[in-house]
Amino acid sequence: LQEHPMCEAHLPGICTEYSTDVHHKEGRIGDLLLDDTKWIALCRSCHEWCENHPAEAQEKGFSIKRIT
Repeated sequence: LQEHPMCEAHLPGICTEYSTDVHHKEGRIGDLLLDDTKWIALCRSCHEWCENHPAEAQEKGFSIKRIT
């Protein structure tokens, strides 16, 4: 979060600007928990949106499909 103090999603009408959460784009199981190549810094509002809208978050590149 120190390296990315601003929300990286910038979802219009949702974003509160400053990052507060680390979103694990591909989940947190096993080695993914510490794989910082799959993290994105989000504000709480954008993070909640990503969790509640997984298909749309994948389309926007904020999440990675976990099951192929």
